[in-house]
Amino acid sequence: MKHRFRFTRRSSVRDIFGLMQHAPDLRAALAAASLPKFVAVGEHDLWPLALHRRFAQSIGARIAVYRGGHSPSETSPYQMSRDLIALYGAA
Repeated sequence: MKHRFRFTRRSSVRDIFGLMQHAPDLRAALAAASLPKFVAVGEHDLWPLALHRRFAQSIGARIAVYRGGHSPSETSPYQMSRDLIALYGAA
């Protein structure tokens, strides 16, 4: 993450943090959606795992914790794809 931020324009980083601070709370709408939901996080994410677990529970999602950092789609793409295929297959 530090490496990525080093190569990202300062104005983009500012915009990212601004969007994160003003994101709407969509938990109720997500929980009401009748589609399979999946939260994928890295074990060394920037945010605490307990926060991810609470979010997943609040929307009725399955959660998977992968080795690595903030972006499991980059660090564990095969494992994450396997889990998504299983999730969609069960639906």
